[in-house]
Amino acid sequence: MKTDTRPPVADMAFATMLCGLRRQREKAGLSQAAAAQALHISRQSYWAWENMRACPSASNLIAILNLFGCTLSDLTEDPYVGSEVES
Repeated sequence: MKTDTRPPVADMAFATMLCGLRRQREKAGLSQAAAAQALHISRQSYWAWENMRACPSASNLIAILNLFGCTLSDLTEDPYVGSEVES
C-alpha cells in the first residue's frame, strides 16, 4: 500500500501560490543546486518547492526573498495571466 506523501491541502494551496519561484531563480542565474546550497537545504527540498510538492517554512520563505531580492508578490505572480494567483 502506497503512503500519500503530498502536503496537507492548506500547504498545497500555499505551494501553488509560489508559481514564480523558478522564474526568480532563473532570473538570479542560479541552478536549483546553487539556490539550495545558498539556502542551506538539500537540492531535493528545493526541487520539491519549485515543483509544488512541498512548501518552504516561513523562515525559508524569508531566506528565499532575501536570496533573490524579490517580494512575495514576485513569487506569486502568474506570468500567464499577468496578475497574482488567487487562492
